[in-house]
Amino acid sequence: MIRTIGTILAIALYTLHAQAQQTNIIPEPLEYTSTGQTIDLAGQQDTLPGEIVVMTQPTGMGAASYILDIAPGRTTITAEDADGEHYARQTLQQLIDLAKYEGQPIPACTIKDKPRYAWRGLMIDPARYHWSVEDIEKYIELMSYYKYNKLHLHLTDDQGWRFPVPSYDRLQGIASKRSETAGDGKPHGGFYTREDMKRLVDFAAKHRIELIPEFSLPAHVQALAAAYPEMVCYPGDNIEVRTIPGKSKDLLCPSNEDVFRFYDALFNESKQLFPSPYIHIGGEEIPLENWNTCPNCAQYRKKYELAAPNDQLRHVTERMVTLLAQHGKKPLRWYNPSLGDSYAEGSIVYTADSNNATGTLKQAEAKKLLVICAPAEYASLDYPQQKNDCPDNKFSNILPIVPLEKTYSFDPGNGLSPEAQAHILGVEGTLWGEQIDTLSRALFMSYPRAFALSEAAWSPMNVRSWPHFEKKAKMHINLLSRKWKVDVSRPLGQ
Repeated sequence: MIRTIGTILAIALYTLHAQAQQTNIIPEPLEYTSTGQTIDLAGQQDTLPGEIVVMTQPTGMGAASYILDIAPGRTTITAEDADGEHYARQTLQQLIDLAKYEGQPIPACTIKDKPRYAWRGLMIDPARYHWSVEDIEKYIELMSYYKYNKLHLHLTDDQGWRFPVPSYDRLQGIASKRSETAGDGKPHGGFYTREDMKRLVDFAAKHRIELIPEFSLPAHVQALAAAYPEMVCYPGDNIEVRTIPGKSKDLLCPSNEDVFRFYDALFNESKQLFPSPYIHIGGEEIPLENWNTCPNCAQYRKKYELAAPNDQLRHVTERMVTLLAQHGKKPLRWYNPSLGDSYAEGSIVYTADSNNATGTLKQAEAKKLLVICAPAEYASLDYPQQKNDCPDNKFSNILPIVPLEKTYSFDPGNGLSPEAQAHILGVEGTLWGEQIDTLSRALFMSYPRAFALSEAAWSPMNVRSWPHFEKKAKMHINLLSRKWKVDVSRPLGQ
């Protein structure tokens, strides 16, 4: 009986200790120790009183880690590297902002912290609705504040092409414009210049964010075909930039070598503008009916001794990957089971259509792939968080609801062996753009679920707690409103 009581007391003490160690920072740090003292933030200033000392030296925790010591009159940052210093400063800034806007006392404390995963990303979709450079910069600032480090730019699709390629002027003149959207009668268009891209890359780098472009292939190319119809199986004068959601049947026709010359030029231009070692080439939603019936594709298969359109898909994808390699780039792709063993060992794939525990990660372990977890039922930020999130959009009724608590429950490693978990590179939230026509809509749909995903990507499970997260999420929603002038308010419990 004494032993039982002792065990109960130990559990109770551990629970109290764990609760005492929680913070109001998002994402939750690895380790937090308070001295019990607090520090006053005089007036409405944006810095702590006293000196801030920064030391770059080993923390014993690895890349991007930091130790933040806050004491009266002196704050010390010990950072493993430049990333670690950046994340320490973001943590400190959150504490200052919570004091300034929420009246939360700044604790004298020590925070030891590092990311759970190296890849902590969000994806936006300016192909569907063009975003201004300023809007993307605002999105980047918020990402940086919550310790994301990758922004995936979906720049081309059936509904628009936004990226310049030298000598292909019709991309801007034709492929970047559509006559309307879903019957609204309003023309829409937009295009990024080389200068726009350079500005965004530089801005992102200052915020420790890596920009990664996506150019979907061999599907999602109707906008390209509107400008250069010879690129697809059934060219014609009636191809227009797609005006409705969904996917087109048009696929690149590999029998035309101009297709590969075009993508060679595209990858070369991307190499000039994006320092990232990666280019995302899509690889999802590939309807093969046009390849089935195209006589030129039949000749292509015969030439390369390919038995069926699925074999053609592998062949075309491998050629594109080879082109990327010639430009010093590595491919990112949505995981496609039909490509089977064609993924090279060490390839990076996204699992986007199912939870990690349903098989993709287990297949990735067997094939020695690396996986970025972006399962729709947790991480699709274009899905409504609540029933009334998209009241004026007729497409919202067909999208599943992903509540904040559901997103917060995401554990990429759940149920997996340590060996399988070793293949997880990170986490990404996806904001597909069919109904994201303004920055305010993008931010409303992204947050507060992007808070939850940042914690899934950064914080180990033993420091995470839904009741505590729900409490601090309300504070950060208020921060978004007061500091960032962003309104994402909604009843969190619905």
